[in-house]
Amino acid sequence: LDSRGCQVTFVESRRISRSTPPMPLEAVMPSQVGRQGNLPEWYNSRDLDDGSGLKSFDGLNDALDQLRAFLNDRDDESDEPFDVLMGHSQGAQLAAILTLMMESD
Repeated sequence: LDSRGCQVTFVESRRISRSTPPMPLEAVMPSQVGRQGNLPEWYNSRDLDDGSGLKSFDGLNDALDQLRAFLNDRDDESDEPFDVLMGHSQGAQLAAILTLMMESD
């Protein structure tokens, strides 16, 4: 994409999963070769203990705050707005939530 004049910016979560990955990290994320420990995650979903069937999303607000701060406070030379916001898995969910939140502001 860089050769076509597109600039790609990657943001990784600061949060590390407490779950043990089912396979070596490099099998799941080639960029993590040689890294020890668990996979990064944006948030962790868990069932509430009250029998309601509802879930809690621990870390979700922190993840949204991290991404909003990145979008609003970036120290980018171009200072141009982003044209596209994409994510994979939890990142895709956050991209959708963040887009809806920004539209409502």
